[in-house]
Amino acid sequence: MTRADEYNAVTEAPKAVRVQLARLGINQAELERRLGVKPSVVSRALNGSPLDQRSTTWPAMLEELGLEVVIRPKDKASTAEFDAAETAAVLADHPEILERLKRLERDEEEFFPIEEVAAKYGVKL
Repeated sequence: MTRADEYNAVTEAPKAVRVQLARLGINQAELERRLGVKPSVVSRALNGSPLDQRSTTWPAMLEELGLEVVIRPKDKASTAEFDAAETAAVLADHPEILERLKRLERDEEEFFPIEEVAAKYGVKL
């Protein structure tokens, strides 16, 4: 599920730009003026892709409108694989975490629920 203000960069980027123009209360002609480009440049760009590396208009439009293109895994399986890889990288950088997890698994160390730790140290969750 995506947030209401997230758009698919490939298929919905023009819609995202138009929504942002409306939010900012400006039109395509004003955006072209701000970008210092000829009339119809924005219109032509909106018929193309923001992922077209040859486009100089898209990066300028996104910057001017305060938008960005974000690449992320699109489904739960990809997200799980990404999370596993990220976890492995963190554990490689912090072997003490892995050792603590192993001690907890072997019951060599006591586990404290986060609520108890927060209460003990006066931290609000």
